[in-house]
Amino acid sequence: MISRDFKRFRLAALPALAIVFQLAFAEAPAHKHTDAAEQEYQAKGGSPMADVAMRQDINPLAPKMTEAEFEKSKRIFLNAAPAVMASCAKGQRVSR
Repeated sequence: MISRDFKRFRLAALPALAIVFQLAFAEAPAHKHTDAAEQEYQAKGGSPMADVAMRQDINPLAPKMTEAEFEKSKRIFLNAAPAVMASCAKGQRVSR
């Protein structure tokens, strides 16, 4: 017959045992390893794109691009899209 005190001790021992194991097997925090390339990057002040105007888009899947890249891609699309649409239509007029 197990006494009531032993059951209480067993319930209190489980969380205490978990804390003891966590403290016993805890690792020391890792030292931050920086190589020469990372130190040079940090010394120069960060990203070379920090001063470039970036294009903001509401679509989270849209690629990150600068305003100049966006304008160039817009020109390419507006020049190529009518030619592709005309060739796909095969002489059929699109009613509006």
